[in-house]
Amino acid sequence: MFHAPSTLQPATPRPLLEKQRRQLPPGPPWYTAAWNTVTFARQPLSFLRELRERYGDLVTLPTDER
Repeated sequence: MFHAPSTLQPATPRPLLEKQRRQLPPGPPWYTAAWNTVTFARQPLSFLRELRERYGDLVTLPTDER
């Protein structure tokens, strides 16, 4: 089966995403996203308390590697 190459460009250029990331509140690194999801599903209140203790009242939780 033939698939034509995609000509769609990302909505936001990559350098702008990097600039936006620096403006977000602190939080765990992106590579912990899967583990954070599992922990939150098992123990939501204790997970959120731990995040608050470690990073403060506002926390950014990454959902993918971008």
